Amino acid sequence: MDIFKQASKMGLMFKSQRGNVPVSDLWILPLEEIDAIAQQSRKDVETESTSFITDVSDVSDEAKLGFDIVKAVITDRLFDRQKAVAAQATAQKKRRLLELIAQKQDDNLSEMSVEELIAMVNEL
Repeated sequence: MDIFKQASKMGLMFKSQRGNVPVSDLWILPLEEIDAIAQQSRKDVETESTSFITDVSDVSDEAKLGFDIVKAVITDRLFDRQKAVAAQATAQKKRRLLELIAQKQDDNLSEMSVEELIAMVNEL
């Protein structure tokens, strides 16, 4: 089952600086707050009572699920941030290229004779 679906069915909540928050709030909280939640979730999952010789663990499925969800949200949000930075850089480069094109077109027009410019105006 999808971890987000499972968490919503369970009504999973996370302790944050703002109090208990549902999974859906992880998408809008600042990444620094989600990082703090992840650090606490990791501590909850990495308990000293985990056995190294058996598969039995005192870590609850809910704690594991919470940690997995917080990691997934952070990964997705960081990916979105990288895409936004790349898109901004591309847009800035495109804007600069369009400025250069316009400048070269102006240079070409300024090199034309008055008669050529009048002929162009009359064509409009």
